[in-house]
Amino acid sequence: MNHYRRAMCLSALGIVTWAVQVPALAADAPSTVSTSGAASLQKSPTLLRVSIELIASDKTTEAAVAKLAGMRNDAKSKLTSLSADAESVKVTDPSTGDGAGMTAQQRQMQMMANMRNGGKKLAAEKSVTVSATIKASFKLPAGSADEILVKSQALTDKLKAAFASAASGPATKPATSEEQELAEEMASSQGDMSGVPKPGEPHITYAFPVSDEEAKKLTADALAIAKSDAQVLAKAAGMKLGAVYQLSDGSAKAADNPYTAYMEAMGGDKTPKPEAGVREAVGTQPGDVKYSASVSATFVLQP
Repeated sequence: MNHYRRAMCLSALGIVTWAVQVPALAADAPSTVSTSGAASLQKSPTLLRVSIELIASDKTTEAAVAKLAGMRNDAKSKLTSLSADAESVKVTDPSTGDGAGMTAQQRQMQMMANMRNGGKKLAAEKSVTVSATIKASFKLPAGSADEILVKSQALTDKLKAAFASAASGPATKPATSEEQELAEEMASSQGDMSGVPKPGEPHITYAFPVSDEEAKKLTADALAIAKSDAQVLAKAAGMKLGAVYQLSDGSAKAADNPYTAYMEAMGGDKTPKPEAGVREAVGTQPGDVKYSASVSATFVLQP
C-alpha cells in the first residue's frame, strides 16, 4: 500500500493543498509530490457588454419569426444609436423555447395551472414562441474608479430606457387573468428577483481583454508557486524535487453572479462568461474585475 503525507499552507494567493506519495511499490511508478498554484490579475473594465433576450409569440411560426425580425432590427438600431461597437453587435439564430414552442417561464406557469386543476391539463390557445439574443459591446474610457462608475451607469440608464418598452411588452405580459394570477404566485414563491434581467431587458456585464503576454505570465507565476510549494514539501520529506511528472492548466474563473441558480432553473444560465474565442475577465459590477490562472503540477521525488 502506498503511503501518503498531506499538508496545507497559505500562499500569497490562497490556500494550496499538497499531497506527497512515498514510496511507490511498482518499479515503473516513481514517488511524486502534487501541488497547485494560482495567480490573478485585477483591472478596471474597459468594455461594457450588453445581452438582450428577444421573445416574440404568434399563432404561426412564420408570423412569430417575422415579429422577432422586427424586434431584432429595432434593437440593432437602438444599440447603434447609443454608439455600440458596430462589429460587436451580433444576434443568435432564432429558436423555440422547446418542442412545444414554450419558454421556460411558460412551461412553469402551465405546470402550476395543471396542479391547481388536479393534474388535468388545461386546453390552451395554440401559439408559437420564438426567441433570439442580441449582444453588443461599448468601450469604457480610461479613468478612475469613480469616473468609470459614473460613465458606465449613465450608459446603463440609457440602455434600460431604450429597451424599457420591450421589457414590459406583450411578449412577457400574461394574456389572461389566470396567467396574471399564476405569474404573481411564481414571483411570490421565487422571492425577490428584482435584479434578474427579464426578456427584453438589458443584461449588463463588464470586462477587460487579457493579452497573450498577460496570460502567459499568470500561468508562469502559478507554476512557480506550485513548484516552490513542492520543494518545501519534498524537503520536509527528506527528498529532492525532480522533473515534472504531470501538469495541467486550470481554467480562468469569472466573477460570481448571484443570478446563476435562478437562471439555470429557468432554463437560461446567465453567468458572466467571456465571448467565444476571447480571453477576458468578466464581472457584474463596473469595479475591478479579476482574471485567474491556476496550475496543478506533479513532480518526481528523488532520494
